[in-house]
Amino acid sequence: MKQLQVRFGLVLLFVALLTSCVAPPPEVEVEVQAQTPEIQEPATLEESGIADDHELKAARVQEASPEPESKTDAQGSTSIEATETPLIASPGAPGVGDSLYPLLGNGGYDVDHYTIDIHADPASNHISGIVTLEAVATQNLSAFNLDLVGLELTGVTIDDRPAAYSREGQELMITPTQALLAGDGFRARIVYAGTPETIQDASAPIALGWQPQTGGSFVVSEPSGAMNWFPHNNHPSDKTTYTFKITVPDPYEVVSNGMLVEVTVHPPA
Repeated sequence: MKQLQVRFGLVLLFVALLTSCVAPPPEVEVEVQAQTPEIQEPATLEESGIADDHELKAARVQEASPEPESKTDAQGSTSIEATETPLIASPGAPGVGDSLYPLLGNGGYDVDHYTIDIHADPASNHISGIVTLEAVATQNLSAFNLDLVGLELTGVTIDDRPAAYSREGQELMITPTQALLAGDGFRARIVYAGTPETIQDASAPIALGWQPQTGGSFVVSEPSGAMNWFPHNNHPSDKTTYTFKITVPDPYEVVSNGMLVEVTVHPPA
């Protein structure tokens, strides 16, 4: 078993799948992983920015309501009056205000890290993936968007709880079961598969995104191509780090920018 790992802190710009001149029958899968340096865990959940504790979030929602007031009348009877202030949450914006790309990127949150696990078959140009993003809400969010073109979704969770989702054009809107409070961390997991469709962008002289070629595939992610092979906040203003795990059949190889961590070659089944 051979495993490739890569460490880096830049937005991925290029991944290529290359084959040798003579291609024997597929027997071995190669897994490529890109990973950022380890960061020391903070002492408390609140300091970590990733709040998987649903009770903690529920407590914060309750904090939005004032304490009940007690009143005593002339006869000495005491009554308690409570006034609840409803939590006000709204969807994040479907763009970041870029005048050239008004729908690229999304508002209401800031991504800290992506983990992208993709199985790719260059011969059929089919991919299946799981993207896990760790982010912090920058407003009270009732829903938020990611950018994704084509591909089929099979499941979305927020902090391990199923989340509703819908799609319109390149916008993937995700609605958690409970509103995300400003300053709270959350973890979204999106499972998807399909055949990437190249993106035609007026600003680029070539097709963008994941695209098949004779003997392999490659990606051109900037400025708008990355959304054809994984869901994300597709704008360079949301800078973050990535971990890539790419699995391909033998005899293909995976090439990526970043720091190599490990390569794993799986024995034939």
